[in-house]
Amino acid sequence: MKSCLICGADISFRPYGTLYCLGRCAAEANLRNGAGAAYRAVQREIAAGRMLPARHYKCVDCKKQALDWDHRDYNRPLDVEPVCRSCNKKRGPALPVGEGLFTSKQAKFVTPNFVAPRRSELSPKEAA
Repeated sequence: MKSCLICGADISFRPYGTLYCLGRCAAEANLRNGAGAAYRAVQREIAAGRMLPARHYKCVDCKKQALDWDHRDYNRPLDVEPVCRSCNKKRGPALPVGEGLFTSKQAKFVTPNFVAPRRSELSPKEAA
């Protein structure tokens, strides 16, 4: 029997790869592991114009068009790499908050491995 990782309910009737019974449990998991906060940090940077959406880059793994910013450690919310959906799924989940090499208080002082160019550094053609 397959059970929800949060509440333990039976999820054997759910599609392959499902880890949670309801959206509520998935949301709880995102709160616990820091995925939601890391996603919002990237979205704030994009909205402020300090990062471009991932679709402006090629996937670092397969060189197809990237669609997602992939976190490997939620303790470092802006340490991201552009990846396509299939490569993001193959990479698996990131390290949850509190289990990585850095704590969330140290995260703002970490230099990311992939530094996305700022809009001002791109030519008008690249920024479009």
